[in-house]
Amino acid sequence: EPRCHQGIAFDPATGNAFLLSGWANENGGNITYPDAWTFNVNSNEWTRQDTIQEVPSITDVSPVLDEARNRFLFLTRDAVLSMEPAGGELEQHIYPAFVDESFAPITPRTQVQAMTWYDPDTELVLRFGGFDITPPEGERTKPLMDRTNSMMIYSAKHAAWVLRNTPQIAPSPRVRGAVAYDTKRHHSVLFGGITGGL
Repeated sequence: EPRCHQGIAFDPATGNAFLLSGWANENGGNITYPDAWTFNVNSNEWTRQDTIQEVPSITDVSPVLDEARNRFLFLTRDAVLSMEPAGGELEQHIYPAFVDESFAPITPRTQVQAMTWYDPDTELVLRFGGFDITPPEGERTKPLMDRTNSMMIYSAKHAAWVLRNTPQIAPSPRVRGAVAYDTKRHHSVLFGGITGGL
């Protein structure tokens, strides 16, 4: 089915891409697909992963390949889902900790439409920008969505998110940009994104 806001990650060792969930606005109604698929670039074939139990209906999934642990990671608003690139069970891990750079506990952050990527040199997942969501409170019945230029770092080893301090010189707040890691120069490259009303 046609969809968007899905999560998909690729493993060059197996040639498998793994797709998780997604969203569609079909017949005027919001539909979230609770399914999972693999696509093999060598055979050019899609395979539905019906053996995976209880695939969550989620959107805005941030997928990466954790090369150090050889697992796909799908970072959602509330948890990290993981599985082996060859297939198998989809494991769910609740975020146990949100801390600042001094490792002091902070209020859990919810960021959607952020740029998320894996740094193989540090074995960390990095997330930049997106909408920083503040839940409804008091008489305010709707959540607030503010573009941010903050950086969050996720350590699979410690199962924790770390909020980095935003430096004085940094990209403007944005959503839906693209980031790739340059393995030759050992730095991340950010391109594009939506700021303001554009």
